Amino acid sequence: MSKSNYEIYQVSRNKKVNEQALDVILKFNTGVESILLRGFGDEISKTIDLVNVLKDRLGEGIIVETISTGTVKKGEIHPRPVSYIEVLIRKKY
Repeated sequence: MSKSNYEIYQVSRNKKVNEQALDVILKFNTGVESILLRGFGDEISKTIDLVNVLKDRLGEGIIVETISTGTVKKGEIHPRPVSYIEVLIRKKY
């Protein structure tokens, strides 16, 4: 993805978007410069919602570096393809 180090944040379908936005903001406040937001399957739309909430709250304070999508096989006995999205965001200031 990027040459800089980043922390991975797995988006959860069980947690509210605003709670996850607070988690990400707290990570930025602890000194993390870049965060990779990752969502699988039903979490894809929630990942996009999370990015939009972060952009609303932080405005010009974050930059969306890259967005990538793809499919991976998940499951032990009968692996099935699952779509994913990864959004790399970086703190601007």
